[in-house]
Amino acid sequence: MKICMITEFPPALDGIADYSDRLVKSQIAAEQEVMIIAPMKPIEAQAGVHRVLGFSFGSLKTTYKMILQFQPDVIHVQYCLSMYGLTSFTIFFALLMVKLRHKKIKTIATLHELQREQERVGFIATLFYTFFLKVYDGLMVHTEASNKLLTSKYGLKQSKVLTIPFPVYEFKNTALKKQFAEQKYKLGNSPMILCFGFIQVDKGIQYLLQGFASAIQDKSLDDARLIIAGDVRKRSGGMFARYEQKDIKYKAELVDYVKQNKLSKSVTFAGFVKNEEIYSLFDRADIIVIPYTKIEQSSVLGMSLAANRPIIASNVAGLGETLADTGLLVEPADSNGISQGIRRILTDGKYRKNLVHGYEILNQLHDQDRIARVTVDFYRSFTDK
Repeated sequence: MKICMITEFPPALDGIADYSDRLVKSQIAAEQEVMIIAPMKPIEAQAGVHRVLGFSFGSLKTTYKMILQFQPDVIHVQYCLSMYGLTSFTIFFALLMVKLRHKKIKTIATLHELQREQERVGFIATLFYTFFLKVYDGLMVHTEASNKLLTSKYGLKQSKVLTIPFPVYEFKNTALKKQFAEQKYKLGNSPMILCFGFIQVDKGIQYLLQGFASAIQDKSLDDARLIIAGDVRKRSGGMFARYEQKDIKYKAELVDYVKQNKLSKSVTFAGFVKNEEIYSLFDRADIIVIPYTKIEQSSVLGMSLAANRPIIASNVAGLGETLADTGLLVEPADSNGISQGIRRILTDGKYRKNLVHGYEILNQLHDQDRIARVTVDFYRSFTDK
């Protein structure tokens, strides 16, 4: 099978880029032929990756020609409105032109943040997706809530929609172990709580800080450390640039909260972490907290499962669906729930062990190769007709 993947791609520091990278590697390993079309970026050329996407007629023409030359069986778009912005129209019209000329080429999109975008921009998202979805034969989402949104609000047939889990992460570089993080952040033997990823308004870090501050009032936990690893995401222009400014303000408020509550010795804002250092943080963490107030799914969950570390997560969307049967879930914005979760995991060894043991089944269900097989099976449900 020949697959044209339209997506953000490494070295971009993005969860969708990583998702696509691993999916493509699994597809190539299964002897699928893959071509990648990605947004324009001033980086070195990569074999099989064509960085031609942009918001221009020239980009539309080039993208269309490349697809026709490759003659794929399937075009698969990894999509998020905030990632592409106006370039979404380039993708739409390129696919529309292909469909008008070659009806045998099937089009699939994975909508990574459908529900969240619906909540964030409301009518604009509804208007856009009503128009945008018409060019696709099939759609993939990461949560049952988004699946329901597509079938109820947008009227799609259930046979055209597939809910597919986010895969367990595969750490590319594990050379640096927990001892590296221990030394870099001067942790000693202190319990360490990790919050990883982009700092954004919906992340819920303020509730983590409040819960952490409460938990360390317990004298047996007063030496615990919280590492907030990550920074504000750079956004493209237009309406999404406003989100970057809101996130910058949000981070400043978090830093101010730490100072005002005299938590500076216990809380570290680590900023962006180099790829080769990421594993050391997960390897050293005693707890990983994913405190989102709004989210579709998070790659940090897959990283936490891969590291076999206890997880405290908000009971929202894909986080709640994934950890429903085995996990410590708290309601969004529940700082008290986070505090209690921290205390229980750090003081109850048996509970901690059982929590991690329960992740084994999840790791099997969310295995990357299994997800790649399910994805190709979904392609075939359209190409074999």
